[in-house]
Amino acid sequence: WELLTLLVDAVTAEQLKLLGKNAVNAVSYPVLAYATVAFSLAYTDNERWIGWVAVACAVHVAGMSAAFFAAPELLYVSHGLAAQGPFVVAGFTFEQFVVLDRTLKPAFLLYWAHGLVLALAAGTILVRYLYRNRQDVAPAQMGALAVGFGAPPAASVLLVTGVVPPAWNPTDISFVVTAVALAFAVFRGRLFRFVPVGRRQLVRVMDDPVVLLDDEDRVVDSNPTARELFGIESDWR
Repeated sequence: WELLTLLVDAVTAEQLKLLGKNAVNAVSYPVLAYATVAFSLAYTDNERWIGWVAVACAVHVAGMSAAFFAAPELLYVSHGLAAQGPFVVAGFTFEQFVVLDRTLKPAFLLYWAHGLVLALAAGTILVRYLYRNRQDVAPAQMGALAVGFGAPPAASVLLVTGVVPPAWNPTDISFVVTAVALAFAVFRGRLFRFVPVGRRQLVRVMDDPVVLLDDEDRVVDSNPTARELFGIESDWR
């Protein structure tokens, strides 16, 4: 997403900027949105649905790419280029540059609503899991994930509500927050070392069959080797 944004900012032709914006919406957005859902499924031990998420993402990318090829101004009307700057921010001078002056169409609002639905779905999966396993999940992990994954949707709300004009897309800037939050979750929050993720990853890679029981001798988890040994499905309890 950010690499495409850099290319869009670097070019000075209206059609190239519009092409870059469409590439972000056709490829970067669906990959990010569906990957967030896939992460929530993996984190909550629901990997059996990830294949369907990947198929939905592939169909989305192909469909929107074809739609933008047929109608380049599907999501917004381009009014040409507009000059911005120079600006001084925190002592740094940004020289004059050009941005794509555009007006959002109703189709953009529908597309944006689709993104919010996917973000809400991912958040619901994580929150539901957190509530059920609140004794085992580190609060720092969930807090960092909430901030990281919540920053882009929150920024998009500023764009759609008109708080920030389309020329200054706050969604691009929000990924700085996402990067910092996820880095904290991985390196300081030990995202892949604490239970439940760390324990499950360890159990899955073991060659010996492992079956986990609770205090009432009910099976709560098992690794692929154990399920193969007993001839049972992954969702067996």
